[in-house]
Amino acid sequence: TQVHLEAVKEGLEGLPREEIPSLKEVMKKGWFYLIPAAILLYCLALVSLFKKETRKIVTGKAFTILQETGRGLMQVGIICAIAGLVIGSISLTGLGLSLSDALVTLSGGNVIVLLVLAAVGAIVLGMGMPVTATYIMLVILIAPALIKLGIEPLAAHLFIMYFGVMSFLTPPVAIAAYVAASIARSEPLQTGFAGVRLGIIAYVVPFVFALSPSLILIGSVEDILLHVLTALLGTIVLAVSFVGYLFDRLGVVKRILSAIGALLLISPGITGPVIGLAIILPLFFWELRKKRAGPRHGSDLTHL
Repeated sequence: TQVHLEAVKEGLEGLPREEIPSLKEVMKKGWFYLIPAAILLYCLALVSLFKKETRKIVTGKAFTILQETGRGLMQVGIICAIAGLVIGSISLTGLGLSLSDALVTLSGGNVIVLLVLAAVGAIVLGMGMPVTATYIMLVILIAPALIKLGIEPLAAHLFIMYFGVMSFLTPPVAIAAYVAASIARSEPLQTGFAGVRLGIIAYVVPFVFALSPSLILIGSVEDILLHVLTALLGTIVLAVSFVGYLFDRLGVVKRILSAIGALLLISPGITGPVIGLAIILPLFFWELRKKRAGPRHGSDLTHL
């Protein structure tokens, strides 16, 4: 939604219809590129049917499989070995329980404060680490504190997983942003902040399913449907707020109201989404009325 609205706001459009290549013409000129792929698939299927021939070279195949599996497991093995050292050190020193207890004490027993501390801790601890090792470490260090204050265990594990992965996007380390910047030939830190803006919902949703697990399909059907729909609507409205465009450019006050309404829509419970709708609907219809009354401003949300 953010990418679409950004394009509309800047007046970016797709190719004119007359410049779009014809599928028929493309296939007519380049159909022969499909021949090697077709032959390869045919040969693989054909070879698999000849069981006798397969048995004759089973030893060679088994050796190849073992080689390929060994190579694939090397990286995982190294990660698990390092994670094992970390976990062993944590277990021997009692750091896991100490950190969990420290987080609970520091939060004063407040779940919201604990979630914020856990999110920051997961991002910091996950910076520059492989995902598997990050998750294993966070399960030992942070998950017990969340579960201790009554967070659903599945929600607690997903929460730390989310924020551990978001360390790849969050500056200053932001490994994913550095890779993207090298491809786009852009400035890494600026790319990282752009990535954070485009992925902002991933920083919000974990708090919602930690407090109300209906978003991860735990609860009654009514709660699940309600929170999935309001979270989806809130996500779109949050994108509108960050881009500052709906049917036309939005001022600062309207963007702030949109952000507040979006966060209320995404929030758990009934009261928040109702208040969020009360904020968003008048704003939406006001902008729609302005659009119909004034000149057209290019494309709008109808393209979604």
